[in-house]
Amino acid sequence: MLKIDKMILSRFTLNGQTVPSDDPKVILQEIFTTTPNLDCWSPEALREFIVGSFEMVHDFGLQLKKELKESGSSHFGEVSKKFSRYSSWSSKSIKFLPRDRERLIHFIYDIIMTCEGKSLLPGFGMSNKHGDFLPGNPEKKSIYSLPVEIPRKGERNDDTVVPTPT
Repeated sequence: MLKIDKMILSRFTLNGQTVPSDDPKVILQEIFTTTPNLDCWSPEALREFIVGSFEMVHDFGLQLKKELKESGSSHFGEVSKKFSRYSSWSSKSIKFLPRDRERLIHFIYDIIMTCEGKSLLPGFGMSNKHGDFLPGNPEKKSIYSLPVEIPRKGERNDDTVVPTPT
């Protein structure tokens, strides 16, 4: 990795800092994790952001492959293979972009997890105390669920307990 960094003249810069990797999924992960307040964006803006991020990393890969080929680097094949796989993966992902805002946010979180190599575990289900099967993946439910506390009967928002009539 260090040898590649010394040979590469073009580096991916994000918010004034270089991303020290030639892996397209690491670069995409950095883009998605450093963007603030994605949960407040409109669906159109989220779709545009996702597609633009995929295209930006793809364009960087083309430039990087060209530079490595011109320099005669021995790492050209390895980097070319990574970006070729990324290109086919990203084009398939763009085809199946959801339309509504909540699913787009889930899509971004899934992409981040996939880039980290921590995608959801298959084959897990949820059930209740009666043994009924509930649709869904418990990992996904725990990741996407926001910690919302529902006040119990007799409690107020300022943490003072009001006696309930008995």
